[in-house]
This record gives sequence, C-alpha cells and structure tokens, in this order.
Amino acid sequence: MRFNSPSRHTTIKYRSFTKFNENKFNTDLLNYGIDYVESIAYPDALDIFYSIFYDVKHAPIKVKRIKRQYQPDWYSEEIKHARKTRDLFHAKNDWNNYKVWRNKTIKLIEQAKRNFYNNAIKDNSDSKLLWKHIKTVSSEDIHKPCSLPSTMIFHDITLTEEHDIINALNCHFINISDSLNNSNFCITDFNDLKLYLDEKLNHEAFSIKLITPFEVKKIIDSLNIKKATGPDGIGPRILKISCDYVSSAITKIINDCIVLGDFPNKLKEAAVLPLHKKGQREDPNNYRPISILNTISKIFERHVANQLHEFLQSTNILHKTQSGFRKTNSCQTALAYLIDNWMTDIDRGKLLGSVFLDLSKAFDMVNHEILLHKLKLYHFDNQALKWFKSYLTDRHQFVKVNNMESQKLRIKSGVPQGSILGPLLFLLYVNDLPLSAPESNLDMYADDSILHFSANNVSDIQEKLQRDLININNWCSLNNMALNPAKSTCMLIGQNLILKHSVPLNVSIDQSQIQNIETQIILGVVVDKP
Repeated sequence: MRFNSPSRHTTIKYRSFTKFNENKFNTDLLNYGIDYVESIAYPDALDIFYSIFYDVKHAPIKVKRIKRQYQPDWYSEEIKHARKTRDLFHAKNDWNNYKVWRNKTIKLIEQAKRNFYNNAIKDNSDSKLLWKHIKTVSSEDIHKPCSLPSTMIFHDITLTEEHDIINALNCHFINISDSLNNSNFCITDFNDLKLYLDEKLNHEAFSIKLITPFEVKKIIDSLNIKKATGPDGIGPRILKISCDYVSSAITKIINDCIVLGDFPNKLKEAAVLPLHKKGQREDPNNYRPISILNTISKIFERHVANQLHEFLQSTNILHKTQSGFRKTNSCQTALAYLIDNWMTDIDRGKLLGSVFLDLSKAFDMVNHEILLHKLKLYHFDNQALKWFKSYLTDRHQFVKVNNMESQKLRIKSGVPQGSILGPLLFLLYVNDLPLSAPESNLDMYADDSILHFSANNVSDIQEKLQRDLININNWCSLNNMALNPAKSTCMLIGQNLILKHSVPLNVSIDQSQIQNIETQIILGVVVDKP
C-alpha cells in the first residue's frame, strides 16, 4: 500500500510584470483620471484612487505553485539554467544527459553555497546579516513560508480542518489581552507621570505637519520592493513605477486626513502571518502575529513616524535606559553598555543581582485607552490625538496562510506588529516603566527588561530588587501588562571566590519565587556565571 507524503509545495499570488509596459501603464493612469483625484475631497478621493488602480489592467495577479517564496541569496542564473536543463532531459527520458546535468547542478549548488558562506563570514561587518546567513543553514529556514500544523488545540478542542485552525489562530491573536483587560483606567493613576512630563517637556508639543509631494516621492523611493503586498493588492513596486503620477494624489489624501484627524478605514486592514516561535505547533500561544499592511498606509505612517522621531530626539524624552527602536541605539550598544557596567562592579569586588523580566505578549497587550492618555501626557496636541485615536480604533485583521484566509475580526488592543508607528507607540507606552524602579537599575530593549543592582552582600541586593519588583508589578497592573513570574529568571554574578560564600537570590513576583539560573541569553548573547 502506498501513502502519499504531505506536499512540500505551496501556492502564492503575485503580480506578473513579464509583459508590463511602464509607459502604457502610467498613460492609462492619466487617462483614467489619476490627476483628477487632487480636486476631490476625502474620503471620496481615496475611493476613486483605488478604483483607478483596479480599473487599469496591468501587471495582472497570477497564482503559481512553489516550494519556497524566496530563493536563497546564493542562488544564481547559472544554477537556474542548469536546473531547467536537467529537468528538460528528465522530461525527455534522456537519462545520460539527465545524469550529466544533475551532477553539474549539484556541483554548482555546493560551490555557490561554499563561496557565499565563506564570504559572509569573512566580511562580517554587519552582524545582523551574518546571523541571517547562519540561520539559513539551521533547522529553521528563514525563507520558509508560514504553514499550519495538522492539528491545533483551542479551548480544549482539537481542530483538524485548516479553515478551523486559521480562524482559531485569528481568534487567539485578537483575544490575547482578554485575560488582563480588567484594568480600571483612572486618570489619577498617572498624575505623577503628568508632573514628570510637564517638567521635562515644558511648553514643547507634538503636532502632525502636512506632507509635500516631494516628501511623498522620497518615501515611495525608499520603499523596499521585496516587502510583501498588503490586502489591497497595491505593492511597493507598482507605486514606485507610478510615483511621478500618483504622488500628488497621495499627498492630497494624506493632508486631508491630517486636517480631519482621520486615518482611513481602508488602510486599517491587515493580513496576519502566524509565525511559529518554538514549542508545540499545536499550541496557539507559540505563534507570533506578523501584520502585513497596505503599502499606502506605510507612506502615511512613515511621514508621521519621521516627525515623531524628531520630537522624541529634540525633547530627549525617552528614558536613557531604553535602547529599542532608536536611531542612535542598537542591540550592540545596549549590550556593550550593560556588560561594561557589570564588569566594572565585578572588578570592584561587588556582587551583581539581575532579574530577567518576562512581559508576556507585551506588544499585543497595549491598552488603547491608556496609550491615548499617555500620548496626551506627552503633549500631543488635540489634532494629533484625534488622528492617533482614529489610527488605533476600528482596525481589522485576518490570518492568511498560503491562499487561505480566516474571517476578519476587529482588533481590541495592541500595536500592529509589522507597522512603522507600532514600535514608537510601544516605546512611549512603556517609557515610564524605569521610573517605577527607583532603587535599582532597569535596562530595556523594546520589551526585554533587566532589573539589576550591585552591592557587597546578597541581602542588600535582594532587598532593593524585591522592592522594585513590587513597584514594577504594580506598574504592570495599572498599564494592563502581564509580568510572568514563571518565565522570569534571576542570576547572581560576581567573582568566583565571593560567589562560593554567597547564597542564591531569593526574590519573587506575586509570591511566586523567581528561578535562579546559571546562564541567560541577553539580546542573542549568552551570559553565564564564572
């Protein structure tokens, strides 16, 4: 009896540019009235803009069956030609020539891989790129498209049908915050933060300025054509091709939205890719939602994000221990600063106590009401607040795997992962977290947080860390965040001779003792006790 093995292929939708004529496409845009959009008021202008793009039938969307969505970086035209020739002889049953080209193909691939990875290791100035290459030869292929498990356990029910699984995943992503969404928001809980920010910001205020056609062109030119196309089907490549013809229309639409304090509902829809992190594939908790947004929304977001970056930099309002998503900071700078401080204390004969905090699903737990209040405290003017409220509310998403889509559901909380503004909004949401730990040091890289304190004896370290852990836990309760004691860990670091005569740390969160560990991965680097 023969059993068919599961197919390794998947199907994708893509725009075919094989017979694409740029001049004819842009001429048709003009003939259909793309320049007329500038004279139409919002929201009709956006509807007509989309209507024109959909009516101009160029670069049609096609479907094809593939093994992988992206070819590896070592793949070349020579290999492509060898594979086609090999397959041609196979189809003709010409076995002698097939074997010759099969062996040649194998040799070309082996040689291309060897050269590529050797060069990547030698030229390792970009550590991020180096790790990307290393991951391609690990068990998890970074180019592997999202796939569904054969079964999923959701609310104690075993699901086996694919459409049930993707709907369950979407329902899970939408309801992540429900377990903690009992926070009774109260303005007076943030009075101390208001006093702190009023003093720091003085009369500084953030407002969203209008955009110019030149700025729109600049943002479109910077778009990466390899990025995925959003639900509206208008990708970065088609916008770059038509940039000179559509930039004025996009400028008019964006400026109308800024003046009205509105973010279009058409741009609030996201396709979500369920990225498996680790652990059992049957458990929806082991998947991270990555949002694929419409490209036009990214133009809008980039314009606002550029201004927000300038405001944060000019006011220096972000806490100095927060290193995530900042232009002048990186994993390397954050790690170097942290380890340098630790080594200085250890060289002075001190003990160092560290607690590695786990904020569960932090990006998805952001409460919109609290976030908007905090933006007000950060001196966002009324028009900006109105725009951000529109940006955050009435968003919808659906999970997409291959060509299968779940039902659309309204997003209740969180900042869109995969968006441009999401990370900046998250930074502002957690920016006051270090203020809740006045006795220790709290270093943060996005949602990775390390509480640490050094002293000459363990009891002093425990006392300081424990008091600040209580304060941090209270902050999490007020801000609808989930501090997970089961996944948080602690470590006592110091010179060997001193550690031999020291007891392990004894600290807890909500009366749950935090586990002592010997090694910890911090921003991709393993730190262990001597």
